[in-house]
Amino acid sequence: MPHFESQLQQIFVQTIIGLQRSMKQTMKRQQLSLTPLSFLMLKSIHDTAECTAHSIAEMTYKDKGQITRLLKELIDQGLIEKHPNPKDKRSQILTLTEQGESIFEALQQADYATLNALKTGLTDEELSQFLTIGQKMIQNMNEFNAERGD
Repeated sequence: MPHFESQLQQIFVQTIIGLQRSMKQTMKRQQLSLTPLSFLMLKSIHDTAECTAHSIAEMTYKDKGQITRLLKELIDQGLIEKHPNPKDKRSQILTLTEQGESIFEALQQADYATLNALKTGLTDEELSQFLTIGQKMIQNMNEFNAERGD
């Protein structure tokens, strides 16, 4: 009986690489010195009320030091701003600047175009099944990592 580990790994890796490649090409065309992780950070700030560096580190499973360095780059580029967090004096709320919002919207449209290309030829039922299976796999992975202490 097949176990599909190799095929699963290949599908996930190729999908991630393809999404990253598409985002890098979009950023290059728009002459932006950003990375796919920068886009993910802009998205997190855009989508999360009272977003902090800590919340981004938790969402991305990245080291807080790495997130802090990348946030500094985005601040230096005028894409995000920090504001005092009224609920916690030790942290700061992150928001997109007008320029950051504009760049995020353009990158998100390019991301949606890539995702639409990814689902070409699939029915709504197939996509729904894929999403259901994907959610189960994410839950399985989270439980597996929790059991290992990761």
